[in-house]
Amino acid sequence: MTQFFIDFTEQYKGGHKRVIVLFGAAIIFMIYAMLKLKFDIAELTAYFLLISVLIGIVSRMKAGDIADGFVEGAKSLLYPDIRLYW
Repeated sequence: MTQFFIDFTEQYKGGHKRVIVLFGAAIIFMIYAMLKLKFDIAELTAYFLLISVLIGIVSRMKAGDIADGFVEGAKSLLYPDIRLYW
């Protein structure tokens, strides 16, 4: 019989499980916040920043690694826009 669920016991370790659960809860709350709490772009930006830091902490990353990952992600989003204006 085909299994349609993730087998957490073999594939993922304890840290991975916590990150996946936190990420899933974050997505569910984000949808709730947009629909019921009427979050706009400013609140969602702060929320994404908070969740990214929390996921870094839960996965036991160093503060510098969290910051470096955030900067690299921002570069990949902003670099194409900057090139258009030069």
